Amino acid sequence: FYAFGLGSTSNLHGRRVQRPRKYKDYEAWVEDHDRRYLELEQRGSGGEAEEQVVLDRLLDEVMLSLRLKDGLRVAGLDETFGGCGIADVEARIMDAVTVHIEKKLVLLSEDGKSIRLSDPEGQLVSNSIISDIFCKF
Repeated sequence: FYAFGLGSTSNLHGRRVQRPRKYKDYEAWVEDHDRRYLELEQRGSGGEAEEQVVLDRLLDEVMLSLRLKDGLRVAGLDETFGGCGIADVEARIMDAVTVHIEKKLVLLSEDGKSIRLSDPEGQLVSNSIISDIFCKF
């Protein structure tokens, strides 16, 4: 997705791009966009930098999905991210939320393939739940 303006954050080709928050910094960023774009491309071109980009995509998926009513589809995450060097994604997420499921802060779908935050209890402590998931990675 694209976002425009001061302090906005876009997601381009699986990479998060944040604009500066101050006008003068933003103006310089716009003028220097070509150089920044090349640096971004080089950073994501293999090895450890590529693994970090994939991890960022996974964590963005977790955070953004859990803040939506439908929640996060856990089933399939091993397939999506496992081939990119991140092992046992689904098990790690489920391990992180087990205690929250017991407390009814996280709800497991009937088919066991998705999780979502309970309303309003889980949503009120969403940052804590998401942080617990992040700690598994």
